[in-house]
Amino acid sequence: MKKFFRTITSPKLLFALLIILEIFLIVGGYIFLDAYLALVLETEVENAENLADFIKILVVLIFRVALSVVALVVFFKIINREENPEYKIPWITFLFLFPAITLTFYFVFVRVKMRRKDRKIVVPTLRYLGEKAKEHDHIEKANEEEIEPNCRGIFHYLHETTRLFTSKNNRLTYFKNGEEFFPAFIEDLKKAEKFIFLEFFIIAEGKWYKKTIDVLKEKAKEGVDVRIVYDDIGCNRVLSDSFSRKMKKEGIKAYPFHPITPILSNVINNRDHRKIVIIDHKVGYTGGMNLADEYANDKKRFGYWKDTMIKIEGEGIKDLIVTFLQNHDLCTHEITDYSLFTKGDDYPHFEDKGSVFFFGDTPGPYDDNEQVVSRIT
Repeated sequence: MKKFFRTITSPKLLFALLIILEIFLIVGGYIFLDAYLALVLETEVENAENLADFIKILVVLIFRVALSVVALVVFFKIINREENPEYKIPWITFLFLFPAITLTFYFVFVRVKMRRKDRKIVVPTLRYLGEKAKEHDHIEKANEEEIEPNCRGIFHYLHETTRLFTSKNNRLTYFKNGEEFFPAFIEDLKKAEKFIFLEFFIIAEGKWYKKTIDVLKEKAKEGVDVRIVYDDIGCNRVLSDSFSRKMKKEGIKAYPFHPITPILSNVINNRDHRKIVIIDHKVGYTGGMNLADEYANDKKRFGYWKDTMIKIEGEGIKDLIVTFLQNHDLCTHEITDYSLFTKGDDYPHFEDKGSVFFFGDTPGPYDDNEQVVSRIT
């Protein structure tokens, strides 16, 4: 009952209804326009008597030809996209059946370029990473030489694409399920002294949510810098709409990633699926776990929930910090000085063999980002 009341009183419900109304208006408008144009062609061609009638017919023909040309261009754009053909077939099918409507949805929901205000944040990030890549290029090459030959190519590709680095002398701990991960996660949170960064697609109220928030509140009182990034759609109906405001009162900075708005936009389709935990320079976590009870099997949704996490201790945490701050800055619309959180000689050092490379997908396409990098580095 509580969840139902929260749903019907949520601003997100109103926003969703407005978006659905916008879609119906677009679709209905195109259907009406198409029917009207067909009627014009059917009646005016037979009864055209003066210049105005011929101009009307010409306008209709130009519109239909232009629509066909745009549809053809989009068709070739779709088939040349580097993605699974299973995603291309529905777009192509609907493009031929309902070209005008499909074009509208394509331009709204398919990310073509990064938003201008996002680019203002991302460009300085890429400039920073590009400068660091130049400074540490000789170190990266030396590290890559020590990697097994069959793995060397993927490490080199990741470095060139993300401007992050291969890291050595780390210790990794594997958690095969939520029952192992969450108790360790809470204990590590209690040890924080400087900062705690959390980023999840889903944060759902429940047992582990309460334990986490209780620790974060205590740490914030101690002066620890606590920041949370969560996906606004991923947390829909499982997290209070006032979560960010409540956390602010507790001294915790919480930001929804790409908040839902009543305006139809391709940002709706750009979500944050990252799962990152960073505690000082001591501990980092990443993997498949969200902050929700079903991941610890304390709540049954789809049977036994099997997901995994990796704990990292060592200098590889630097790249997790950078990855977190990328989306954090997109939420705050401010540029963070990464060195404030990455510099330090207090990273744990281990003699474990092997190399690690932590990276995350970007808010925009990598090919788009690479073009920016080529212009600023």
